[in-house]
Amino acid sequence: MDESPGLIELTGGEKALDQASLIRLVESPEVAPIPNPDGAWVGVANLRGEVIPVTDLGILSGSGPVERPVMIALRTGGRSFGLLVEGVERTVEASGEGDLPDEPEPGDPPWLLPAPPGSPRVIDPELLLEDPRLGSGT
Repeated sequence: MDESPGLIELTGGEKALDQASLIRLVESPEVAPIPNPDGAWVGVANLRGEVIPVTDLGILSGSGPVERPVMIALRTGGRSFGLLVEGVERTVEASGEGDLPDEPEPGDPPWLLPAPPGSPRVIDPELLLEDPRLGSGT
C-alpha cells in the first residue's frame, strides 16, 4: 500500500502543494528584498542558517503580490526555496493518478497540475522552478 503524505491546501482552496516537498511553514516571514531582482524572485530568507531565494505565488499567478504572506519553505531536486502564499487551510488526501483530467485548463502555467473537479490543483515545485520568470535565482 502506497502511503502518500497528502497535500497542503492553500487559502482559497484552489491550489495545493505535496507535503513531500515541505521543509517548514513560516508565519510572518522576514524576507530581505534583493536589489535588481532576477525575474519573479522577491528576496531571500534565512531558513535555519541557509539563505534561500523567495518567490511570491501571487506574482506568479498574475494576481499581484500576496499581502500578509505565509512562507512555505520547499525542497525539490536538491534546491530549497521559499514560496509566499496567502495562507494554509488544511491538509487533504492526494487524488489518485487515475482521477486527474487528461488536459490542463487553457492558460495554466505548466507547474499547475490538472485536478479532478472540486479538488485543489497541485503546484509542482520542480516545474515551478523552471518557470522562465524565475530566471536563474536558484
